Amino acid sequence: MRHTRLSKGSPLCPAPAWFSESGSLAKLVAALRNASSEQAAFIAGILWEITADANVAQLVLEAEGVSALLHVISTNLGQSKGKRKARPKKAKSTPASASTPAKESKPDKPEAAALPFYPEIAVCNAAGALHHLTFLDQAKQQVGQLGAQILALCLKSAQKARSPQTFENATGALWNCGLDAVASARLVEAGVPGYLAKPVPAHWVVAGEQRSPSPLQALPGHDPGPSPFLTQQHH
Repeated sequence: MRHTRLSKGSPLCPAPAWFSESGSLAKLVAALRNASSEQAAFIAGILWEITADANVAQLVLEAEGVSALLHVISTNLGQSKGKRKARPKKAKSTPASASTPAKESKPDKPEAAALPFYPEIAVCNAAGALHHLTFLDQAKQQVGQLGAQILALCLKSAQKARSPQTFENATGALWNCGLDAVASARLVEAGVPGYLAKPVPAHWVVAGEQRSPSPLQALPGHDPGPSPFLTQQHH
C-alpha cells in the first residue's frame, strides 16, 4: 500500500470539523484495539494519511491514538518477523526421446498473485501515523512514556526484514521524540541509536528552568525572558 501525504483542504481528507462532529474519528481509533491484522492495516493506513493535517492529528491524539497505534505495532510485530511460505517449485520437464512419443504440452497456469501480508502493512502504517503525530509535543511525551521499547523493536525488525518504508516511518517518529528532553532519556534507556535518541545537541533540548545560563545571560542587566524549549509546534 503506497501512501501520499494530504495537504489541508484536500478532497481526500474531510474537514477536521467533520471528524469532531460525527464522532467517527474516535470510533476509528477505538477500533484498533480489537482489530485483526487486515483491519488494523486499513485503519492505520487511513490515520497515516489524515494525520498529515495538523488539526486532524490533534484530534487523533485526543482520542488516545498514540496508545492505540502502539498496540497495533506490538501485536503485529512478532507476526511480521515470520517467514512466508515458499511457493512450490515447478517440476523440470524432460525432453522427449525418439523412442517415446511426445506428449502434448499443457500451457503453464499463471501464478497467483501473492496475498498482502497484513501484519507487516499494519506495522508500517501505524508507524507512519505515529510519525505524523509526533510532530505534536504531547505525542512525543506519550510515545516516550508508553512506546519507546516498542518503536525500538520496530526499528530493528524493519532493518532486519529490509522494510525501507517501515524503517523510515519508525525513524521519523523516534527522531521527533528525541527532540523532547524527557522522551529522549526514555529512548536512550530503550536502546534507541544515539542519532535518533539524541538527534540535536544536548543544550538545545531543554525545558523550563532546567537550562544552564549562557554567557550572555550572565551579563548585568540582561533580561533572559521566558525559558525556551525545543519544539516543533508554534506557541
